[in-house]
Amino acid sequence: MNSLGTFGCAGLAQEIRAQLRLPAASPRLDGEALSSWVVRQADAHGMSVQALSFWLHGRGRQIFGDDVDRGAWGDSVGALARATRQPEEDLLRGTFRIYQGRLWGQCPLTGPVRWVLPLGRLGAQRVGYGVQYCPTCLATDELVHMRLDWRLAFIVCCPTHRCLLVDACVECGAPVAPHRWRTGVLRGVGTTGLLRCDVCGRDRRTCSAYRPADPDLVAAQLVLSSAVRDGFAQVGESLIHALAFFSGAAVLWSALDDQRNASIVGGLMSTSADHEAAEDRARYGSFERHRVERRAALLMGFGRVLAEGLASFVDRFARAGMGSHRLLRYTSAARSIAPYWLSSVVRERLDKTYYVPPEAEVLAAAAWLQAQSPSRPVRLTKLCQLLGMRTRNSVRVGRILKEFIGRQEGRSGARQS
Repeated sequence: MNSLGTFGCAGLAQEIRAQLRLPAASPRLDGEALSSWVVRQADAHGMSVQALSFWLHGRGRQIFGDDVDRGAWGDSVGALARATRQPEEDLLRGTFRIYQGRLWGQCPLTGPVRWVLPLGRLGAQRVGYGVQYCPTCLATDELVHMRLDWRLAFIVCCPTHRCLLVDACVECGAPVAPHRWRTGVLRGVGTTGLLRCDVCGRDRRTCSAYRPADPDLVAAQLVLSSAVRDGFAQVGESLIHALAFFSGAAVLWSALDDQRNASIVGGLMSTSADHEAAEDRARYGSFERHRVERRAALLMGFGRVLAEGLASFVDRFARAGMGSHRLLRYTSAARSIAPYWLSSVVRERLDKTYYVPPEAEVLAAAAWLQAQSPSRPVRLTKLCQLLGMRTRNSVRVGRILKEFIGRQEGRSGARQS
């Protein structure tokens, strides 16, 4: 058998591709998302992202088949690093791995993940508004690129230009999908999907929808972005590790986002972005799916919660007669846990764990109530209230009361006979 048959055509093609180099490759810019860098490399060589993927991996493998910024496609980073002569570690710094240990313990490679805007795909089309941009940043960039932090749910405005970010084409409303600019269409040399809508071709830099951001919104965003950068945040007088801070913040964002809490959190939320009437709100807590306007309102509300004080916010639920479950319902082992800085306040002010008094105390209290109104039966709600219990319908106390009433009726019958 000849050497080609032994090695195999597929192995030979893979070996050849491993030796290929992109002549016009450039380094990833500081803060640039890996997906943006991949698009820039394809543009620099006059090819589509799909063609670049075929060049690196062969037919049937698409780089943008998954979320590139999660680094979800295994050896592609290594292949890109070799082809462009760039350090693999630097390319990985363009993925969400840099937020591990701060936003979450480990970023899942697939499925929903807290604080990351979902791209949403329907076949080859993108249906989620998972990429945002600042038109002024793109207009003033020396090298146009998309920032990685524009993919985060709590980043809603540009701290440099103090304006709301844009998450769709202002002309046709299509989601931002820079990698699809050259798909199936011969585009001019020098053009890029980083600047133009792949559906209608509108230049993102000419966006006339400049929307100044409220100073309080910018300040609230700074709290969260600083927590990511520094690794901690200050809540009241306490310094909280970023991982615990964002875990608790996700619970509060979910509570603010839940339509069922509208009467409780009223005044905290901005009125400029109401709930979408047609949206299914059965799955509460998925605030990452919202458009930028709604997330801005949630961020503003969260900033007011921190300014007002967590205890004051929790007291809103206490005044409405809610228990701790009303806030802790948004927690789960898979998505968000309730860290101590949040759960301790919730438990202190909303916990309705039932006090179960000893049987002798229940009987003594029932006898006292009976003595106050001998002609009327003792009511369970009055008995629980006298015992200082938070519940008014304890099964155990009700059983003891039933036995007490039975003995009383037995004694009354014996006296009558």
